[in-house]
Amino acid sequence: MSTTELFELVAEYTVFWSVVGFAAIGLFVWLPLWWVVTKYFGEDNQDHE
Repeated sequence: MSTTELFELVAEYTVFWSVVGFAAIGLFVWLPLWWVVTKYFGEDNQDHE
């Protein structure tokens, strides 16, 4: 394996795991946070009337 092939392999794995990481952050952090905000602080919330 040449240096160029090794560099391409490392770059591809870096991009792949970056995308997977951001997808995991979006799935397990932002979606529950969005759900809590819309459930308890939404405009049509009837609990605070």
